[in-house]
Amino acid sequence: MTVPSLVQKYQERETITKLKKMNTILNQAFTMAVKDNGTPEQWGFTLSHYDENSTPEEIANSLKGKDVVIKKLVPYLKTTSVCYYSDSNDCKNNPKFKRDRYALHESISTRTWGTPVILMSDGSNIQDIYMTNTNCDSRQGNSPQLQNICGEIFVDLNGSKPPNTQGKDVFWFRITKFGIVPGGLQNDNNVSFQNNCNRTKSVANNGYGCTAWVIYNENMDYLHCDNLSWNGKKKCK
Repeated sequence: MTVPSLVQKYQERETITKLKKMNTILNQAFTMAVKDNGTPEQWGFTLSHYDENSTPEEIANSLKGKDVVIKKLVPYLKTTSVCYYSDSNDCKNNPKFKRDRYALHESISTRTWGTPVILMSDGSNIQDIYMTNTNCDSRQGNSPQLQNICGEIFVDLNGSKPPNTQGKDVFWFRITKFGIVPGGLQNDNNVSFQNNCNRTKSVANNGYGCTAWVIYNENMDYLHCDNLSWNGKKKCK
């Protein structure tokens, strides 16, 4: 094995360890937040959706809704800064934290990746929170954890350092009524490993489906071969 290959293998092992740790951290914080505040549909958040036709009031309401979720989780996380969507503070609009985000398929154009919302003491950050269902009853699969979806959460395991790419250092989770679950679970009807963690697929959310694979199969071989599946081959070799 060549030196570059050894370095890459080491970096992937490090990412796997960090992601599994992040999964534990998020779920511990979620459990404590639920213990003190009830399940998410009781938190009073609003939907995160807005577009170019939205009024200033609608946009402000959406941002405040995200802040509700942040405020419920922050007390149980080790943080260095918190960048609330609706307020200005020392990390709001700081160019140090702004970067472009890349999809796993290299042909996808970059999209502006705003200021992260929670900077963690270990150098990782919670990059974004997006709430999609105030009742937490959105369904994307047959399992209980995929029938009670409230929203989404993105993490960047190494902060502002590159590659800032979905499925490499940026990973996507679903926020559900009963916990925070990794994206791309085997029975997810919408975001699948085959379609959303595949370097040959030119879709904007390519990389969303990698999180569960990394946590449960403990490899990132999807970066090196394209014939992997939950029901079949789990490693390139």
